[in-house]
Amino acid sequence: MFAGIKTKDKILIVYAISILLVMFNGAHAWFLWQVDDKLFMYVNLFISIWFMATHKNKWLKMDLISVAFLFFVITLYHNRANYNLLGMIYAVGYFLPLYTLARATRETQRYILNFVIKILCFILIPSMILHVIFLAVGFPAINPIENENSNSYLYYNYLFLIHNYVMDNYRIRFCSIFLEPGYAGTLFVFLLYANGMVFKGNRDNKILGAKVGHDVVFHFKTEVRAPEHLVVGRAPSLATMPSLMLVAD
Repeated sequence: MFAGIKTKDKILIVYAISILLVMFNGAHAWFLWQVDDKLFMYVNLFISIWFMATHKNKWLKMDLISVAFLFFVITLYHNRANYNLLGMIYAVGYFLPLYTLARATRETQRYILNFVIKILCFILIPSMILHVIFLAVGFPAINPIENENSNSYLYYNYLFLIHNYVMDNYRIRFCSIFLEPGYAGTLFVFLLYANGMVFKGNRDNKILGAKVGHDVVFHFKTEVRAPEHLVVGRAPSLATMPSLMLVAD
């Protein structure tokens, strides 16, 4: 499962975990619901600065990536910060991990993409198995958890799978460990797209693809709404991955 993601660079491993958690936080993984947002940001900010300080690279350039990063920082500062120094640090720190990823070497980007996909598939396999079993026998009413953003976000927690037991349209939909099916599906499609939509000989992408296919078929059959996940065009450069993460988040 984890073949091909080994490295002796321990700081890179820590940074890869940080990026993984940033993505999981954007998709609202259940184990991050109670984590303080500012504490989470400061930890990832420190890791990004640590990574930049220990890896030689041209981190500051005046190009489209910098313009996009500046736009997101200003937008966040204007909408959510307190218009002071700490607010600016918060705005910069929120996006710096992904900016650093955009500036990293191609080898680093490939390592992190592979790392994220491997970990996600490690979670997704038991998650899908549990979902299929519970669809057949019923979802046991154990370990209830709640997301404070809404009274409708009430779930049974099976560690690798959460199930909303309040909203009727979520009864058979697959959330994995994430707050809503849309967050899970968007993340899976994003990773497939970032990896070039390669399926042949790639077990992990086949797993993600099976989940995406399930979502598309579900939406067409129920006619609830258009499919959430439509991917058109050629395989992207890895350098576009952080920008896509910003938009998705």
